[in-house]
Amino acid sequence: MKEQQVSNNGVTINYLCCGDFNSHLTPIIIVPGLEAAEDYIELMQTLLPRPSITISLRGRGKSIQPKEGYMLYDHIQDIETVIEDMEIQRYIMFGYSFGVSYMLGYALGNLEKMVGMIIGDFPAVHRKLPKEWLQQFNQKTVSIDRPKQQNKSFHKFLNALQRESHEVVFWEVLQSFHFPVLVVSKGELSKQEIRKYEWYLPNCHSLVLKNGSKGHLRGNQDFIKSMGSFCSSLDL
Repeated sequence: MKEQQVSNNGVTINYLCCGDFNSHLTPIIIVPGLEAAEDYIELMQTLLPRPSITISLRGRGKSIQPKEGYMLYDHIQDIETVIEDMEIQRYIMFGYSFGVSYMLGYALGNLEKMVGMIIGDFPAVHRKLPKEWLQQFNQKTVSIDRPKQQNKSFHKFLNALQRESHEVVFWEVLQSFHFPVLVVSKGELSKQEIRKYEWYLPNCHSLVLKNGSKGHLRGNQDFIKSMGSFCSSLDL
């Protein structure tokens, strides 16, 4: 496991890379939602020998937390900067929660490099976050593992994210995604949203995990098994 940093217009982005990127296995790039790259270490190790990268987007983990600059395009630039830094030309991407919309936005400009994609429990919409979302989130105990002293900083990030959020709908542009896409639902996607993915994506595979599955998607053994099989089917 190697930790690296790269600057995106003065914002330092931290990311983790694991495995041999000179191997014949297609690398997978993981784009979390509100989490840090470190939260995915166990999954990255499980995916070995497949090489993987997980990005701590701006404001998350060890990446710099700017006072502003949390629009969709800012996050897309974070992804672009990391991939350019690693000089990878072909890859699979896995986006989870908010990371799905960042991944979809990135993929639109890089379709020729996409070997496959895994969509984790989120619709094809970059959401405008209401203030009620922020209030509800702040009232909860922060569920994402982090030292208590970082909570205040994390809530500042959430405020900036909510303030700059705006809606972008991706459903129709999914028709240009001709590579295989695995859509995974653990309860956050409605049946209608799963059907919309199946309708718009030319090569869509759906995985609906059992009701009552506990814990985070990245730790779900059924998902990990399906993820591994899907990625293996895309190797040359």
